[in-house]
Amino acid sequence: MNMRRKKINVIGLGYIGLPTALMFAKSGVQVIGTDYNKDLVDSLKEGRLTFKEEGLERLFKEALSNEIEFTTEYQKTDTYIIS
Repeated sequence: MNMRRKKINVIGLGYIGLPTALMFAKSGVQVIGTDYNKDLVDSLKEGRLTFKEEGLERLFKEALSNEIEFTTEYQKTDTYIIS
């Protein structure tokens, strides 16, 4: 039996996509967040949020501790969420 964790690729890391990706990652799902905006992705990789929202910073820290990834490159995953 294959026990690998399923991966979700959240495409679009704006006001809807980023919190969605963070919630999945906080819950232990393996998440790759993808956006074409290199500056946005670089900021997230450096641990800096790109906008403010109540509770988002705590959620971001929890997602980072669960190894969420951010990229500008297409990723092959089990599930895709386009936001």
